Amino acid sequence: MMIRSFPRRYLSISAVVIGILLLFAADFMPVRAATFEDGIAAQKAGDYSKAAAIWERLARQGHAGAQVKLADTYYKGLHRKQDFVRALAWYRKAAGQNHPEAQYMLGQMYTYGHGVKADYDEALKWFRRAAAQGHADAQYSIGASYFKGFGVETDYVTAYAWMTLAMKNGSTLAGQKRELLAGVLSKSQKRKAGKLAAKLARQYPKKK
Repeated sequence: MMIRSFPRRYLSISAVVIGILLLFAADFMPVRAATFEDGIAAQKAGDYSKAAAIWERLARQGHAGAQVKLADTYYKGLHRKQDFVRALAWYRKAAGQNHPEAQYMLGQMYTYGHGVKADYDEALKWFRRAAAQGHADAQYSIGASYFKGFGVETDYVTAYAWMTLAMKNGSTLAGQKRELLAGVLSKSQKRKAGKLAAKLARQYPKKK
């Protein structure tokens, strides 16, 4: 049986046609949408503009983590004008999805009156919600509230207990402030604070 061979010119034409088809096919291939992790990578590379663009797209789709990151860019003024009002709005959206960092940041904004009138009761409410999810900085902030009398009566024993919990959960600042309180409390107050800290540790999980 003889195998029929095609003239070389036909083979060349076929190669050109295939190349053109592949070129046009590339235009119709789906492009991978940027992910939350792509935004993190852009941030680490110092490209806040790209990171913010990624997070804003995801935030508008309801991604709580992206909402927090986008809020951070407004709160800290990262590659854009600082805007506490917009930061507050995005933190609220994420907090509504029970995101602990967003809840903590709302507490901060109500404490210092950033983008909203200062309200220690409201701040403490958000700190407690974040603390319930093991957020160490929120736990420290509750301790600081008891230490300063923000939204609650000044109570050094309770402040010491909360700072003990926050320190065990990874808050460096809590450890420093706890040492200062240690010089103020009596031995009996420290024992009482220790028991309260143990109770809090059972009620509030360590942040994973």
